[in-house]
Amino acid sequence: MNMYQALYSRQRLLCLTISLIFILCIWSCAKDTKADQPAGASSIKFCQAVLDEDNSMLKSLMEEFTKDLTPNSSGADPLGHRSNLRSLIKELNNLECLEATEACYACIETLPAQSEIKIEIDLNVVQKEVFFDISTPDDGPLLFLDMHE
Repeated sequence: MNMYQALYSRQRLLCLTISLIFILCIWSCAKDTKADQPAGASSIKFCQAVLDEDNSMLKSLMEEFTKDLTPNSSGADPLGHRSNLRSLIKELNNLECLEATEACYACIETLPAQSEIKIEIDLNVVQKEVFFDISTPDDGPLLFLDMHE
C-alpha cells in the first residue's frame, strides 16, 4: 500500500466516523412526541376539541391521560390525587399547542371534590383560555367532567 492509498483510506475512515457521529447526534436529539402522548391524543386534535368546545371528544381524550391516575392517600393528601393532578398537568403540557397550570386542588366542594386546571390554547393564531373541571374521587382515577371559560 503506497502513501496515497493510506492517506485516502484514513480520509474515508474519518469521513465515515464523522458521518456516523452526526447521524447519532441527530437521531438522539429528535423528540418522539407520539411516545409522550396517549394514543389518539394528538396535540392538534386535542386543542381543536377545546376550541370547538367538544366536551364528548375531550372526555374521550382526557380518559387516556387519567385512566391510570388512581388515588394514593396520605395524611397530607387525604384524597390522594395531588400528585396525580400534577402528573396530569405535566402530560397536558407535552401537547405543543397549550399550556396547563393548576388553578386549584379539591377546591370545589362537591362529592367528590373537584379540582381545576387552567388551559391556555395557542393554535394557528387562535388563543383561548378555559378551565377544566376534574373530579378527584378518593376511590377511583381522576376524571374530566367539564370545560368552562
